[in-house]
Amino acid sequence: MAATRTSTPSCAWGPAPCTDGASVNAGSPSPRNRRALGALGETLAADYLALRGWRVLARNLRVGQKEIDLLAVDGSCLVGVEVRMRRGDRYGRAVESVNPRKHALLRAGLREEVLRRGWRGLYRLDLVTLDLDLAQDRLELEHYRGL
Repeated sequence: MAATRTSTPSCAWGPAPCTDGASVNAGSPSPRNRRALGALGETLAADYLALRGWRVLARNLRVGQKEIDLLAVDGSCLVGVEVRMRRGDRYGRAVESVNPRKHALLRAGLREEVLRRGWRGLYRLDLVTLDLDLAQDRLELEHYRGL
């Protein structure tokens, strides 16, 4: 699985405002903090893809019991994008959080959305991971194409 890696010092990005009052770098990963961190990750991933000429069609798209974080078009290809963001490596890197069961659910959700839309072109599933290291003031983004 090939990835595009981008490391960004903190001066090049800033935390998105959290509407629920949670701070992205607050202590323990409470549910509110996880939601805020996830929303930040999705925003950064959508911006990253848009800067590369992709057109983001939808965010947090519900497909039955499944969710596609970002649905985008890359050229003539419809792409479902799973976004994973981790703060620190206590629980491993973000890429390690996609297990075979989650991968199967993502693929099934994308297939359902392709059928629902009547999409006749190419489609694929991508993964964008963001690993935030507050101690080193770094954000590392990796883009895995075609899971």
